[in-house]
Amino acid sequence: VPRASLDLSYNAAGRVGDWVEGRPELVRATRSLLFTNIYLTVGEEKILRASSICKIPSGDGLAFGKAKLVREDAKP
Repeated sequence: VPRASLDLSYNAAGRVGDWVEGRPELVRATRSLLFTNIYLTVGEEKILRASSICKIPSGDGLAFGKAKLVREDAKP
């Protein structure tokens, strides 16, 4: 998915040997855009927050076909 914007905010540093986990969060989805936050944590401490805006492809082509399949799978 093409990315329109990506912002990273570093809150703390991880150390060698730390177990780092990524936790994505979908903030909002429109017909053409996805707004997300991704948090990297060590234990309960958030060490990084990434905020992104992604464009959902429209039209024809390989990228559109993949995006269309994902959206159809998400329908209840």
